[in-house]
Parts: sequence; C-alpha cells; structure tokens
Amino acid sequence: MLPLPPSMFDACDWRGVKADRTGTVTIDSNRYLTGPKWHSMRLMAGVRALRVELRSMDGEPIVTLERRWGRSPDTATDPLSLLAIIARKPRSWGESPIRSEFPEETRALLDRMEPRERGLLVDDIRHAAVASGFHAAAMAVAEIIAAGRRPDRAAIDQTARRLAQGDGPESRARLDTYSRFMREDGDE
Repeated sequence: MLPLPPSMFDACDWRGVKADRTGTVTIDSNRYLTGPKWHSMRLMAGVRALRVELRSMDGEPIVTLERRWGRSPDTATDPLSLLAIIARKPRSWGESPIRSEFPEETRALLDRMEPRERGLLVDDIRHAAVASGFHAAAMAVAEIIAAGRRPDRAAIDQTARRLAQGDGPESRARLDTYSRFMREDGDE
C-alpha cells in the first residue's frame, strides 16, 4: 500500500468571479463582500464546504468568509476588513453595511460623534479587533460606555481581550457578599 501524500487534500472548487461596483461577488446566489477596493475586478473564489476564500487574480488573499447555503438575503461580510475604510472615511459610517452589527450603545455613540472623532474611535476598535475579534471589540466599547467611561484605545483593547477570553460581566467578582459581611460586622 502506498503512503499518504505529505500534504492534505484541499476539497476546494476554484471559480473566476467578477465583483460589482461595490466590491460584492455572487456565488451560488449568495453575496460576499470583498470591499470597495476590489470593485469591478475579476477575482478567484475558492468555494469549500464551510467557507469561501476570495483572492485577487495574482493569488493575494483578500478575505475568507463563512459559506452561506440556500439563498441568504443578506451579504456575508468580514467586519474587520471594513473598519479601516470607515476609519479613513468616517462620513461613510451612516451607509456602512456593518453598522447594524455594532451593539446599540456603540452605534448611538458613533452616530453622535463628529467625523474626525468617529474615525479615531473606529480605528481604536479596529486595532482591538485584530487581536480579539470584531464582536469582542464592539462589545468592549458598549461595556466601557455602560460603565460611564470614555472609550480609548487601551481600555477598548484590554476589555476586548477580556471578553474574547470569555470573561463577561457575569464572571466579575461579586462584592455584594463582602459589603453584607461588613454591614453585619458594623451592626454588632
């Protein structure tokens, strides 16, 4: 019997696709966003069972997204790939396809901000999202706002890392037990 080959078999169907004017490609009746940088360009799409990998014709990786099955009405996006664009062009926030993916508190704060401040905050979120993931970074801003603090890069990064580890609000120390102990001690 022959030995197995040294590299794993990659069950992938590579297809040539063309992005529309917004940088969106259609694969099997589902839409995948590559970003405005790739508008109206021919791209390669590697379609696998669980994900779709989009590359330029030179083989440069663009984005890997979760594969959609059936007909999904929404467009599959990687929020991290759009944060840099929003940080550079903060006035595009209102029409951003990832605006709805932010928690309500974070979205309301970004809506109220001036464009320059918005761009700086989105860049801070992008910086934290690289290490901790988009959803942890967005939730970190919401948690900082709920605590009554002003979000900055260090606070967002630290809170996002904590949330990415699974340390949510329910895992914090419960100091009410100690407060009750102190009250009982003071009453005697």
